[in-house]
Amino acid sequence: RNTGKTTLKGVSFTATVPAVDIYARSGPVSIKTSDKLTRFLRLDIPNDAAEGSYFLRLTVTNAKFSRTVYRAFTVDRKC
Repeated sequence: RNTGKTTLKGVSFTATVPAVDIYARSGPVSIKTSDKLTRFLRLDIPNDAAEGSYFLRLTVTNAKFSRTVYRAFTVDRKC
C-alpha cells in the first residue's frame, strides 16, 4: 500500500532463498497514492533442493527506498 503523498515509480519486488538457489523478480511498476498492490512471484524450486526450513528474503525497492522482510519458507517433497 502506498501511504505516501506521491506516486511511487519503478517499484520492483524480489524474492530470494540463496541456500536453495531460488530467485524471482517482478516489476518495475508504479503505485499511485493510496493504492494497494498485490504481486504473485513464481518460485521455481530446483529438483535437487534439500528438504528443510529456510528464510525467504523479500525486498521491495525503487530509486528512493528499499524495504526487506524475511519469512519462513519450507521445502517439502510431499507438496
